[in-house]
Amino acid sequence: MSDNKIVKQQQKQLSESQQYKQHKQQQEILNQQRRENEDLQQQKQLKQQQEQKQLQQMDQIEQNSQQEKLQQSHEQNQNNLSQGNQNQSRISRNSNYNQEGLAQQINHIKITRKEVSQEEEAIKNRIKKLQLEQESLSKKIVDTQKKAEEIYQVKKKTHQKKIEEIQRKIEVEETPFTQPKGQLQSMKIKLAKDQLLKQKQLQAQKLKQEKAQIRQEHMRQEFVHKENQSWRYQQEKIKQNQAQKKLEEERQLKEQKILEAKLAEKQQQEQALQEQQQKIQELEEKEMELVNQLKITQNQQSLADQQLAFSINNKPKKYEQQYKDKNQRQFIQEEQQNSSTQSLNKI
Repeated sequence: MSDNKIVKQQQKQLSESQQYKQHKQQQEILNQQRRENEDLQQQKQLKQQQEQKQLQQMDQIEQNSQQEKLQQSHEQNQNNLSQGNQNQSRISRNSNYNQEGLAQQINHIKITRKEVSQEEEAIKNRIKKLQLEQESLSKKIVDTQKKAEEIYQVKKKTHQKKIEEIQRKIEVEETPFTQPKGQLQSMKIKLAKDQLLKQKQLQAQKLKQEKAQIRQEHMRQEFVHKENQSWRYQQEKIKQNQAQKKLEEERQLKEQKILEAKLAEKQQQEQALQEQQQKIQELEEKEMELVNQLKITQNQQSLADQQLAFSINNKPKKYEQQYKDKNQRQFIQEEQQNSSTQSLNKI
């Protein structure tokens, strides 16, 4: 009897130690699961932050490139305008080609504005394409993250269900290890735990592989996006160069036609100007004649007034002495007229 009691006590102690170890293993499994969940959450947050930073950097780079292009376009326009103003000021100094230079500068400014408008439209189209590609890529990123989150939640629920099922089995079927049935059940539970741990490790490894595949797919999409963007940019550049070349040829042809028209117009204007100048010269000569005639008439009027005043204030005899000789009076008047004409010519 004493031997049986000792054996039972030993079996009881062994059962208690095994139960303690089992409980400790369960706690470790739960703690490990909690840590893994926390690690996954942290990794998810870090990944989201990195993706947000990458998107912000891409947006910043795109904005900087667009601003630089706009700045360069603005500077080019300013240079063209300033160059046009300088050319206009230089050409205006030469009176023979004033009209021609002005027409060329106006035409150059119009062509420059047209080119700037085309460049602005091309930039707007490129911005629109980039925005559409950015929206598409952002949508793909969100869908990929959503898919990864769904896979994670499904696996998490499955894993949690398995752990709960094992815990229920342990609570319901737990029996003292004094019986062979209890020992067999304990071995079954241990095997189930080992199998669950292996499944968990396999799931974790599979999840890592899926994450790596998602990252690779994301990197591949980014690479394809960059390559497509570079190819589109090159194609756009080629089209732009061809369009500029064609515009330059058309501009030169138009300039040639305008130059010929302006030369003909210049000749007409010069001829009309010569006629106007000749007419003005004739009018000025006629005006001078009228002015001189008016001054002569004014002098005659002054002499007549003097004669009237002399007649009023003096006696007839004295008047006859002063104005007795008509020829003499006429000679005096002619001398006065000549002297007044000479004084006017000097003026």
